[in-house]
Amino acid sequence: MPVNEAVEIYKDRVKSSLDSLTEKKSDLQEMEQQQKEKISRVREQSRSLQTHITSQFAELRQILIEKEQSILRDLREEEERILNAMGKNLRRIQENLNSIQKKFSKLQEQMDQKDSVVFLKDVEDFNEVKYLLYFFQEESCRKKRIIEEKELLSVADGALPVEKFDQPLLYTVWREMFHVTKLISVSLDVETAHPALEVSEDRKSVRWTRTRRDLSDTGKRFTNWFCVLASEGFTSGRHYWEMEVAGNQRWILGVATESVERKGGITLNPETGFWTVRRVCNEFHVLTSPPYRLPAGPIPGRVGIYLSYESGTVSFYNVETKSHLHTFTVNKFTEKLYPFFWAWDGSQWLRICSSPPVP
Repeated sequence: MPVNEAVEIYKDRVKSSLDSLTEKKSDLQEMEQQQKEKISRVREQSRSLQTHITSQFAELRQILIEKEQSILRDLREEEERILNAMGKNLRRIQENLNSIQKKFSKLQEQMDQKDSVVFLKDVEDFNEVKYLLYFFQEESCRKKRIIEEKELLSVADGALPVEKFDQPLLYTVWREMFHVTKLISVSLDVETAHPALEVSEDRKSVRWTRTRRDLSDTGKRFTNWFCVLASEGFTSGRHYWEMEVAGNQRWILGVATESVERKGGITLNPETGFWTVRRVCNEFHVLTSPPYRLPAGPIPGRVGIYLSYESGTVSFYNVETKSHLHTFTVNKFTEKLYPFFWAWDGSQWLRICSSPPVP
């Protein structure tokens, strides 16, 4: 084989290898960039979560400090109230004791006087004579007088309400801290409500009426399924709200993007812009593609929904048992998200809670 021909063949092979390596290099560079972005995202997410956790625990510590100070202040006030009453009574006892001691000493001196004339001469006034004679009255009268004096002066009863302060503080303070849970204010957007849904006057409750009303369509309204959105959506931040669902056997709760389909048939899953859970009778499902059933557990009468926009999570909780039901996780939310409600139990309302439950 001529040299020139061999060189061309070799160059073709080298070029083919270079092209292959160039393609692999490009692929690896792209992978490298993607990996760096993912590492950066994890670090950023970690920093955000650390800040959030630190903030939450700082708030908890502040609540505990304030509660400790409040309990100690109540204890000191209770102590002061009781001791003031007991101290006042002690001073009265001591004043009476001093008075009696003086009279006792005076009478003792008179009793020790041997000379009868001097004895009578030392009596300063008639009142002391009466007091002296009093001690020589018959026994029954003297006992009666002692009883009367004891009734006027007695040992003041006073004890700290131990049951108020000597209790399992971890439990009692935790019960009170449960009320600190911050619920956002959520109201229903009546312009999005399906015509068969009834929204309460305060826009906090919704139910299916089985009757479709003739309502104007603003373009926002769900017309095929019994859905309604909240009036306010979110593009950032952390948000938590609770729904009263006790007795309601058919509902769907969660969040939806602003651009979800509202006129035709709706498939509820993250791919179509819905992150939701569903109850039908005694079954609970996470509405993914395909849906899957949650493990059997206590039927919640109150459901908590927590949206962390930057973290890309939507979580659901059984408020009564304080247990976690499910969390959706996405890489990144890109649209405005609205609290989402689907009601089709004609006998029961779905109610947005305004405050945490009583523990």
